[in-house]
Amino acid sequence: MTNKNPYENGVDIPDFVEKKDDDIDMSVFKMADEQANNNFDIEDDEYEDDEEPRRKLSPKGLMIIGGIVIVLLLVAAVSGWIFGISKNNSLNKLEAEYTTLKTKYDDSAKQVEDLTNQITIMKAEAEKSSSSSSSSIEEAPNTKYKMEGDVSVRKSAGSKEFADFNKLPDAVADQLYNNEDLETLTTRDGAILPVYETKDVSGNTWGRIADNAWVCLKFQGEEWGHKQ
Repeated sequence: MTNKNPYENGVDIPDFVEKKDDDIDMSVFKMADEQANNNFDIEDDEYEDDEEPRRKLSPKGLMIIGGIVIVLLLVAAVSGWIFGISKNNSLNKLEAEYTTLKTKYDDSAKQVEDLTNQITIMKAEAEKSSSSSSSSIEEAPNTKYKMEGDVSVRKSAGSKEFADFNKLPDAVADQLYNNEDLETLTTRDGAILPVYETKDVSGNTWGRIADNAWVCLKFQGEEWGHKQ
């Protein structure tokens, strides 16, 4: 029985074709293919065998790594401790310098204060000396002097400040001229005034005519007041 190929026009293909002696034995190729496949399988097994398994750290290796980590931590701790000591020493040094400077400043401030007090005391003593014992004073109670011209009446010997007219005795005030417009106080020409004490200041002679009231009796060798 033959099957007909629908794509061929009326050509019958026999079910069985008799083999000839010179036909090629296809089993040889089949065996070759099987051997090649076996070879590939062997090579794959070899590659799989060549792969080395992953190594695991031994306890000894873990101890070594742990020791290294501990050493590094100790080094860091010691470094931090040394750094802290250095900073602490620097801070102590700065505090010592601050204390020293503050002590010097306090000492200097006290010296300035002491000098200021001494200067104040010396000024007071100088003013006291200039108004009393530093110049020669001649007691002349109730000595009369006749004044020539208008001589200024000052609060103290050698002062430039005028005496207070309202605080003078009437007997003295009557011999003086009080110019309120110019705010000056002078003697009248020919006034007779009592002189209670005299004082030499800068080569000039002054006479006290009342409390806090002085006139110049002799100026640069010229007599402005004549003793009566």
